[in-house]
Amino acid sequence: MIRDTLIRSAHPGDAEAIARIYVDTWRSTYRNILPQGYLEGMRYDRAALSIQQGLIDPQNHFLVAEEAQGAVGYIAGGVERTQDPVYGGEVYEFYLLPAFQRRGLGRRLLSALAHQLENRSLHSMMVWVLAANPNRRFYEKTGGLYIRTRSISFAGLNLMADAYGWIDITLAMNDRP
Repeated sequence: MIRDTLIRSAHPGDAEAIARIYVDTWRSTYRNILPQGYLEGMRYDRAALSIQQGLIDPQNHFLVAEEAQGAVGYIAGGVERTQDPVYGGEVYEFYLLPAFQRRGLGRRLLSALAHQLENRSLHSMMVWVLAANPNRRFYEKTGGLYIRTRSISFAGLNLMADAYGWIDITLAMNDRP
């Protein structure tokens, strides 16, 4: 049951579980967007090393959604990385295993990160998402407004990425008054 899912701060010991979520979700979400060879070449051990580096950086906030069977999703964020003049915080990564999507857990993770960023005096946040990502509308449903689109090079492709933002971070909190 989603309400019984524990949302907690991640620690370095979670790196392998987070890596499995990351790789499995990429393979599912981006299978018709990115080259199959790229997705098949993703390795859990490499992802775990990268994630472990992110977990030990005190500027990053990683939260894990955990059920009885283990971690089923995570979100990571912190200070916005491009010095955007409007948005102070940023969602860096946000992945839920497909079986746990569209059940309210994503809203809980986003809300929990928004609370952590606000506690760091970051009162707005943004996220970049591939324009072809079928799940990008989630950000609109949670109060994010479309900001802009940019072109990025990734896996040998030129792709479009959309930015969504919450000028008032409390709009991303599912427990706001």
